[in-house]
Amino acid sequence: MSEASVAIRKLRRDATDIARAIETVFEGASMSVFDRLAELRQMARALEQIERAAAEESRTLLTRSLRDAGGYLDDIDGQYTFLEGVSGKLHLNAAKIRDLLHQQRRNMRLVSMIATNAQVVSKSIELNHGSLASFAEQVIPIISSASQAATAVGDDLMRADAQLETVAERIGVLSACARDLKAMRAELPDVLGSFGHHDAFEKAVVRIRAASAQLSEALSASVSSLQCGDASRQRLEHVDAMLALAEDAPPGLRDALHAIAAAQFDATVDELRSAVDDVLPRFAAIASITATARDEVARLSDLQFTTSLDAVADFVRAMAAGFDRLRDIRIAIAPEMETLTDSYVQSAVSAQRIAEFDDQMFHLGVNATLVSSKIGEQGRAMVEVSHQLRECTAAIGRASAEIVHLAQLQELNAVLFTVLAEARDDSVATSATSMLEEMAGSITAGLSTAGRLVGRDAFTPLDTARANLARFQEKTHVEGRADRPEHPDVTGLRADDRVLQKVRASYTMQSERDLHDQVLERLGVSSGADPGLAAE
Repeated sequence: MSEASVAIRKLRRDATDIARAIETVFEGASMSVFDRLAELRQMARALEQIERAAAEESRTLLTRSLRDAGGYLDDIDGQYTFLEGVSGKLHLNAAKIRDLLHQQRRNMRLVSMIATNAQVVSKSIELNHGSLASFAEQVIPIISSASQAATAVGDDLMRADAQLETVAERIGVLSACARDLKAMRAELPDVLGSFGHHDAFEKAVVRIRAASAQLSEALSASVSSLQCGDASRQRLEHVDAMLALAEDAPPGLRDALHAIAAAQFDATVDELRSAVDDVLPRFAAIASITATARDEVARLSDLQFTTSLDAVADFVRAMAAGFDRLRDIRIAIAPEMETLTDSYVQSAVSAQRIAEFDDQMFHLGVNATLVSSKIGEQGRAMVEVSHQLRECTAAIGRASAEIVHLAQLQELNAVLFTVLAEARDDSVATSATSMLEEMAGSITAGLSTAGRLVGRDAFTPLDTARANLARFQEKTHVEGRADRPEHPDVTGLRADDRVLQKVRASYTMQSERDLHDQVLERLGVSSGADPGLAAE
């Protein structure tokens, strides 16, 4: 095998090696850069998400919602403080009614005894008019009915008291929950104050955005430099095709094709080296800018405004949970309060019946007293008994009136409690919770995305690409220039040779055609290119 053939085959191997290196090094680097640019678009969206979530409008709406929640907490505190008072009155009035019923039963037994005595006294008087005896006979069944009514009131109140104890337990839980919320109300000013530290947050976002813009600029410039890879690979394909023709060509044409291919090979390698010289410093700058952005994202995550979001979110969730618990207790207590109210309504009805019987006994007693006073000396005993009957029945009447009044108060307080404790609109808490969770979630997600995109692992593909480019650059520098024919003999060869013209027509870039013509001119090949073929 001749030296020329050996040189041609070596150059073909070198061209193939460079073409493969372009695929693994330049195209790999280009893909890494394109991936980083796509990630930067994600970064831009993440920063927009963070800025939108932390914008003044969002903070204002959230602050207003939290203040509304504070006002709602104040309402709850006042409401349940009042309800505790109502519960206390229910217990107090129940105790009073029990005492009055006990007193009522004693008076009724006393009236029954006096009425029996009245019958005896009335029969012992010679001038017995019969009025006192008549009163005694009439008052005894009335007393019996009144006693039954009092027993009914007592039974109604006993049921109501038992129900009240159950309700009172729930009221205690309700009040404890309200007190917990009141304690949270005291923390609200500090929570609102945490949103006043947003200036540093906004400045940090601006710095991250600036770093992101610098990264985008450096990456875009790198893409431009690396775009030569595809064109260079096509150029090396032309080199290989020329050298394939040269292997079987006559000596003059072989030397010309070899010289042209070597020149095209060197020009391609020079262009690739120039691209690497441009890209490597940019990759170093990208690594530095990425490190700066990573530090800024870390600082942003540690700012008071950012770190307070989780605490504020926990606070609002706890507040919303307290509202939910209040609602659940109110829902559970509502039917019990209705039952309690019904019991007090029934006791008021039964107490009213006692009053009606008392009125009848009072009129009978007045009549007996008037009649007894007209009998004279013999009626003195009758008058005394009549007075005793009237005083006892009057006492029963007063106690009955008080029982009726207290039973009606119990009914009113129970109704009032039910109305005040019925379900309220807790949307203010739900609104604050959802707004804050959206804000915190958006900022946290944005920071997570930003942190991932500028993390230490994010630069690994570019670092690998940088190392490959550096090795490529070193390899091409070591191997030097392509071997050319030492003493090319192109005697009689013309530039319009059909093979040379076909090769020239295969070029896709004007720079290839220009270099082709220059090499032939240096070799002394006479001009004669066919303009028609050259333009193909």
